[in-house]
Amino acid sequence: RSNEILWWWADALFMAPPALTELSSIMKTNKFSVYTFQEWKNTYKLLYNKEDSLFYRDKKKYNHIDKLGRNIYWLRGNGWVVAGLAKMLNILNPDNKQYQKYQTVYFEMIDKLVALQSDDGLWRSALLRPKEYPVPETSGSALVCYALAWGVNAKILKGLDYEEAMLDCWKGLKSKVTEEGKLTNVQPVGHEPARFSPNNSEVFGSGAFLLVASEIFEYKSH
Repeated sequence: RSNEILWWWADALFMAPPALTELSSIMKTNKFSVYTFQEWKNTYKLLYNKEDSLFYRDKKKYNHIDKLGRNIYWLRGNGWVVAGLAKMLNILNPDNKQYQKYQTVYFEMIDKLVALQSDDGLWRSALLRPKEYPVPETSGSALVCYALAWGVNAKILKGLDYEEAMLDCWKGLKSKVTEEGKLTNVQPVGHEPARFSPNNSEVFGSGAFLLVASEIFEYKSH
């Protein structure tokens, strides 16, 4: 294979690593989890800005910095990453060698994302520039909320701040569901912050909503 980064876009960290980690667990071998960690680490080195505790969307440099020299962090891209981390932490044994690295990045991202949460409980398409993209975005918010809810349920996120952030987001998400059951405020397929119609809905947004709903159900069952 070439020296190209295999998972060069943030969304891929939700698509492949959890599935390969689960495969390792099912087959009772660390072969796939070791491979996953190496490729995940390559993407981490390429896209993660440790100073901001957020991921750029992909290897294309114009998706890193805007014309004014400001860092670009897309909500849904970061939502995919942190939700993927939650899924892997749920599968891995805490004694696993890779667990600590995944958990460290998970904690860093969660703390940053909670700090950026808007008063309505949701996040905006451009994480650092909510005033420029004022429409709340539900697909990325649901992914972040899932990661939060999983951490609260797993008791690795301790403190009322995390629980309140989770519940505020869930309330905000529910407010964007119409009487017919359609989740609105979903940014269309893309790769960067964008302005979009608040009435827009997409299947992946509904999927993210159901994902967090499963964790909220677990939370309310206790």
